[in-house]
Amino acid sequence: MPDVPWASIRGMGNFLRHEYDNVQADLIWTLIANGQLRALRDACAPYAAPRDA
Repeated sequence: MPDVPWASIRGMGNFLRHEYDNVQADLIWTLIANGQLRALRDACAPYAAPRDA
């Protein structure tokens, strides 16, 4: 999936895990509310296990 910005996603994950004291919750909420994480969800959906399994 070359169109998914994996390096940016990995970088955000590292930031959230290691710099949690500096995380701006309102910025994270804005990303979620604006649907900017939808592309990641859609890219991962085919590989996710069914919820009822």
